[in-house]
Amino acid sequence: MNKKSQLLREKKEELERAAVIPAPKDASSYGEMGKPVVLTNISTEIQRKIDKGWESNAFNQYISDLISIERKLPDVRDPQKTMF
Repeated sequence: MNKKSQLLREKKEELERAAVIPAPKDASSYGEMGKPVVLTNISTEIQRKIDKGWESNAFNQYISDLISIERKLPDVRDPQKTMF
């Protein structure tokens, strides 16, 4: 392996280590691995919050607030087309 290949491999490994985000403590958290959030038997108060979010923001603000920004998502990239 030449020096340039070695440097590229080391840089790739460094970037992969830096890109790792620790998984949430609870793997069944809302939105974990891109799974949809489905609420059943919601109260009138929660439904009011959902409706208000749709009116104010044009998306479900209540559900959005339940989903962690640090959730783990599946890697959907084609492994044959990614260099890093």
